[in-house]
Amino acid sequence: MVWLLLASSHFQSSPVFFFTTKGGKTNADIDINFGDERFKGTAVVKTKLNYLEVPVNFIYKVPAGVGKMFFGAGPYIGYGLSGNASVTSNVDGQTATQNQDVKFGNGDGEIKNPDFGFNVLAGYELPMGVILNAGYGQSFAGSSNTSGKVKNQGFQFSVGYFFR
Repeated sequence: MVWLLLASSHFQSSPVFFFTTKGGKTNADIDINFGDERFKGTAVVKTKLNYLEVPVNFIYKVPAGVGKMFFGAGPYIGYGLSGNASVTSNVDGQTATQNQDVKFGNGDGEIKNPDFGFNVLAGYELPMGVILNAGYGQSFAGSSNTSGKVKNQGFQFSVGYFFR
């Protein structure tokens, strides 16, 4: 991470590269009519997506105790690298699991690429260079090519060190 000074010593920007893993879990009920028979059950879908993400956060720092508190926000863009999904279903006591790799692209069943959105963050910088950081990111791009309602979002926590 690099701090770039902007208008004053309080305002800075921090363009960085992150390898980020995002994912989710969805539960669904299954109700299938097959001829005269009816089957009921549940399904659990777990998705894990790996991105190379470039956030450009604008940071405001203020002295606090021995260090500095900082607050920031800014846009990000993430390029999908890889991912996987697993579906576990249980229908009438029979359990089955299916795993598959996730593909990024513009086709049906693929995850849109790139992802872009907005971050907010807050943290504390100690004088010896240690940084504690927490934030939230919300995607503006729908990740599904067939439904715009699925979007990446997540909380982030990090500990870092600046070499001075």
